[in-house]
Amino acid sequence: MKGKLTPHIVAAGTFIVFIVLGLACASSAKTVDLTYSETVKVPGVPAADLYTKVNLWFSDNFKDPEVPYPGFFIPEKSRITVADKNKGVIQAHYTFLTDEQKISDILQIIIIYSTVEIQISDGQYRLFFSNPRTAANTYHNGAWDYYKPTRLLNKNVAVTHKVWQDLASALRDTVGGTLAGN
Repeated sequence: MKGKLTPHIVAAGTFIVFIVLGLACASSAKTVDLTYSETVKVPGVPAADLYTKVNLWFSDNFKDPEVPYPGFFIPEKSRITVADKNKGVIQAHYTFLTDEQKISDILQIIIIYSTVEIQISDGQYRLFFSNPRTAANTYHNGAWDYYKPTRLLNKNVAVTHKVWQDLASALRDTVGGTLAGN
């Protein structure tokens, strides 16, 4: 029939629209490399004492996020991965959750993972945050789906940077000292 759309044509057209919209959304979700570092001077404090204080900071601040719902999956826990007192280096993974987002009947919670390294020497330490990655847990139709970590998206930069700054401030409060020029 001339001039009428058959159900197959409508379905195919709808499918193409969803594909085009999906590609447009995916290409607009830009990823970024984000780092944060600071050097803190703590005059007169030996590296061994700083190392002990930094470990205290880790135990106070690197708690795993609470599982907000049954079935929610957090595969990479906050934990120290390297602790070498002789070299004055501590490295760790840090995991935190962002706010929940609900769209229709889909609930999504973003998980952000990052790497932390602290280099300790007599009278100072240098703190590095790097390698932020995002993952997602999405709840739909009665089950959680976990999406593996990818690079940090632009929309998660501000919250990640704020969390890193808060952790750096807590470390300065624990250890003492003043920021040096970076």
